[in-house]
Amino acid sequence: MKCLFAFLLCSIFSVSGLNTLAFASAELVAPVYPDSVKAVDKIPDYLSDYAFAFYTFDPIEKVLDFYENELGSMEELREGNEYSYTVKKIRVGKAALRPDRLGVTIKTKKPAEDPREQYAEIEQDMQMASFRHDYFSPLEYLVAQLSERDWDDYNKAVERFIHLTWSYYTDSGKMDSRGRTMNLAQALIEDYHQSGSMEGAADSTEEMAARMEDLMQQGRIAEVQALAQQMHQQMTQAIEDDDSKWGEYLSVLEEIEKHAYKTLITIHRDVQE
Repeated sequence: MKCLFAFLLCSIFSVSGLNTLAFASAELVAPVYPDSVKAVDKIPDYLSDYAFAFYTFDPIEKVLDFYENELGSMEELREGNEYSYTVKKIRVGKAALRPDRLGVTIKTKKPAEDPREQYAEIEQDMQMASFRHDYFSPLEYLVAQLSERDWDDYNKAVERFIHLTWSYYTDSGKMDSRGRTMNLAQALIEDYHQSGSMEGAADSTEEMAARMEDLMQQGRIAEVQALAQQMHQQMTQAIEDDDSKWGEYLSVLEEIEKHAYKTLITIHRDVQE
């Protein structure tokens, strides 16, 4: 099942790549970046007549060089947490919602400073995580359970994969428990959980945590402590000190890496008055 899901993901990318080739350069104010993939989810329906978006694995610096060679110098902008460059005005047409920005915009989610700097003032040692993120939470769980793993192993994994946290991903088409569409990275992690690697232990732990909260509100401290001990024993038994689970999750991160786009490109349509 897991292999089938990965195959379907690859199929989605292949189709997206073919869609990119369908664009005639005459439809846009600038050429489509080589080997980029159409980013359908980045342009809302009400803007689909005005612009198209594309993902690329290339870093923003390389993309910037390409468009400056094609179109001339570009100005740097800052929009929220994303760093972007936009070409100077090419043509003002009836489709331009922002005539002063009509042209090409390229963005990256990579922060100006390493997010791990937030821990810089805290003394780092072998018992501390350098960075926490949903993508790494299964590794946090494994550090607590595997005798052969510690925070040094965790931090090395973060060093290897931290770029995944500021990458772009296409939508997977799958929904989470709240009915929200997951991107491909989230879907792969969810698939890992549903495969049984941690699902049973996680469900049981959640139920126990809710029970502990009820007992705490009732002041039944002794029962809370007993339930906490039981929770710890269950989690330990679920993992069974199987170090292969560490490598298993690193494989999930490696799969995510194959779908992690570094740069988002938006190109306006060339609509005349």
